[in-house]
Amino acid sequence: MGTLWRSKEMTLLKISFHADNARDILETIGELNLVELRDLRAGTSFYNRSFTDSVKECTDLSGIVTSIGSSLQTYSIEPEIWPPPNEVNDKGLPSIVPKMDSFEQTVRDLDQEMVDANVGLKALKIHVNIAKEGLYVLDMGKKVYSMAAGSLGASADLGDEELMPLGQETAAAFTSSAMHVVTGVVKTESLQALERVIWRATRGNAVFHSEPIEEELLDTEASKGEVEMVSKSFFMVFLVTSGDKVKKICSYFGATLYPFPTGGEKLFLERREAQEKELSEGIMTLNVQQDAIAGILSKAAKDYSMWVYVIAREKMIFDALNMSDYDIKRSHLTSVEGWAPTDSFEELQLALQNSEAAKGRAAPLITELTPRVLVPPTFVPTTAFSSGFQGLVNTYGTPRYREANPGAFCCILFPFLFGIMFGDLGHGVLLASMGGFLISMEKSWGDGSKLGNDMLQMMYGGRYIILLNGIFGAYVGIMYNEAFAYPMALFGPTKWGEEEPPDGDRFKVWDANGGTPYPVGVDPIWHLSDNKITFFNSLKMKISIVVGVIQMTLGILISLTNHLEFKDYKRVLFQFIPEITFFLGIFGYLVFTIFLKWATDFRAIAEPAPSLLTLLINMFMSPTAPITEPLYGAKCEMEPCEQIQTSIQNYLTIAAVIAVPILLLTIPILEIMEHSKKNKGSHAKLEEHGEEAEGEDEHEFSAGDAFIHQGIHTIEFVLGGISNTASYLRLWALSLAHSQLAELFKDMVLGDAGLKAEFVGDNMALHVFMLFLTTGMWAILSMAVLMGMENLSSFLHALRLQWVEFQNKFYHGDGRKFCPFTFTDIGT
Repeated sequence: MGTLWRSKEMTLLKISFHADNARDILETIGELNLVELRDLRAGTSFYNRSFTDSVKECTDLSGIVTSIGSSLQTYSIEPEIWPPPNEVNDKGLPSIVPKMDSFEQTVRDLDQEMVDANVGLKALKIHVNIAKEGLYVLDMGKKVYSMAAGSLGASADLGDEELMPLGQETAAAFTSSAMHVVTGVVKTESLQALERVIWRATRGNAVFHSEPIEEELLDTEASKGEVEMVSKSFFMVFLVTSGDKVKKICSYFGATLYPFPTGGEKLFLERREAQEKELSEGIMTLNVQQDAIAGILSKAAKDYSMWVYVIAREKMIFDALNMSDYDIKRSHLTSVEGWAPTDSFEELQLALQNSEAAKGRAAPLITELTPRVLVPPTFVPTTAFSSGFQGLVNTYGTPRYREANPGAFCCILFPFLFGIMFGDLGHGVLLASMGGFLISMEKSWGDGSKLGNDMLQMMYGGRYIILLNGIFGAYVGIMYNEAFAYPMALFGPTKWGEEEPPDGDRFKVWDANGGTPYPVGVDPIWHLSDNKITFFNSLKMKISIVVGVIQMTLGILISLTNHLEFKDYKRVLFQFIPEITFFLGIFGYLVFTIFLKWATDFRAIAEPAPSLLTLLINMFMSPTAPITEPLYGAKCEMEPCEQIQTSIQNYLTIAAVIAVPILLLTIPILEIMEHSKKNKGSHAKLEEHGEEAEGEDEHEFSAGDAFIHQGIHTIEFVLGGISNTASYLRLWALSLAHSQLAELFKDMVLGDAGLKAEFVGDNMALHVFMLFLTTGMWAILSMAVLMGMENLSSFLHALRLQWVEFQNKFYHGDGRKFCPFTFTDIGT
């Protein structure tokens, strides 16, 4: 039986069938989601397996379909959903799946059509880009040329220093008869380098002017793939010599050169009109080409989802066949091996029989194997509720096969630990409301895989964790009788009253109404008392110790169930019993004293309340010293009171000390004896059967390793008992921090600056404004610090206690997760 408490029992199966039916058998197994296949050809190169060519063909076709999918995204075309809801079976798989051969040629023809169309599209984009750049050169060049001509007057002298950024020489020699102009467009990142090289090549006899182009243009120099949009700049170079040398330099830097008309206004206008016409015609042709490609993709979108699914499914089938012992040259019989849940054996057998009977073929032979070395995978069934908590456990490590699963306890213990640190009714209700909202979106969001935001997807995956964290936070807040740092009196007024003694001092005493305690949680009057911090420090510190010891004791008890499950009875006697004796003898006794001290009214018996910390220290450091302030046995008739407490503590100390060497030495000694006995039996069998008995030992036994491993475990347990118990004090620290921060925001922001704002005087309008402002600030601080940072802090500390302090008592976490061969994960 497999539940959240312990993984399902697994069986190693061998499924044998005729080689011609191999593909159909694997397809049926993939639909069942019950078998994790083993690789029977491990160590064989992929290229030496039987279905390598088929896998390559699927991979090639998958690449083509992926390229089509990228084009669909580029053109914002949404593929049609496949399969339709009415064609999905009870397992969530399509009821009718076409063969890959039925559309393979269609996909390849479509790919070739898209390649040809994209080549034409790229050429048109480059053509339009050239027309744009030519137009920019004409418009921007005219401004520069006109400015230069205007500064020189009738002689068209270019001696304008603003056009000579590379030198301070005048350009009086640049007359219209000797002037040469080189214009073009270059990437902005190459502009400065181009300017320096031209200045050096012409020895400063050039005027270089540049201006950035606001619009991004195509990088026509891109060697392969899609052209990219880059930032470019216009440049114009004025020379008195031939511009051939400068043009070669510009080409080296990837610049595109364009002729600039210098023959007058009429020639310029004719050239610009021709350029505009060329650009408009290019844009029109480009739009027609894009519409044609969109039409091709619209047809492909109808079957795109089906292509993706079928190709992925076929590739999985051929990969699985490569894991079988298929060899048509050797035998016509093929088999696969795999792990399946024991309770699903009949379902698997019946499904394969029905599938093959429908095709008129004999059912495959299924036999159970007995593995000697192989360790079964771990299969823990989960639901939408338990999957988030199981995910927390699996992050630490997958449970060992048939090991007790901490996920079963994580569903309650983790939120409870969180609630102790986050305890506040108001904050807990807000957190639970967030979890409830995420749960309400299950129908719309499904498994959450299609949510675009990673943070939202993570929160949605842990929606039940958030809900329970909020519920337990609210519950503990009720126990603290606190909401948004305000004390509550939900269960009636305080049970404390006031009396006035004869000396005139006033002090708190129990109400005369029977002296009953507050019905639920902490009496709210403690939130208003002067010794509030002292009281809550003592209370929460002791609660942390009690909760920690109880949880760790549960972990030790769970280890007992593991020993019984694996029939390891020597660990029941010589590991579990010493561990529980040591732990409860020290820390269980500490919890007992905490409850006893809470239940004792020391004022009524006129005795001082002893310090539990001193009691625990003296229990080990001074076991024979007299106890001046006994915790129990205040009225003794037969012997002194302190002698009763001393005797009990000494017995517990002796039991804890004796448990340590038993835990350290007994198991390695027993293992050595078992190995020695086993060796004698193997030698006798070797003499009787010869070499047949060789190799029965799965691994070499080492006595030294046995002592070392048990020594590490003993040291870890003994020292961990102290450190782990102290680690639970983080519950007290985080709870106190949360409470004090909430009270700080309430008193300093909402109280002093808002409700009690004395500086506003009698100005009611200003008082209302300040109240509105401070309420908003208080809400923002509460959400950011308490609901955000404190929430995360409490979550991480609770996770630490779950992983380390609790799970290390029984959990190995070195298992292997059950990964069945299934088609349900395609597309997720």
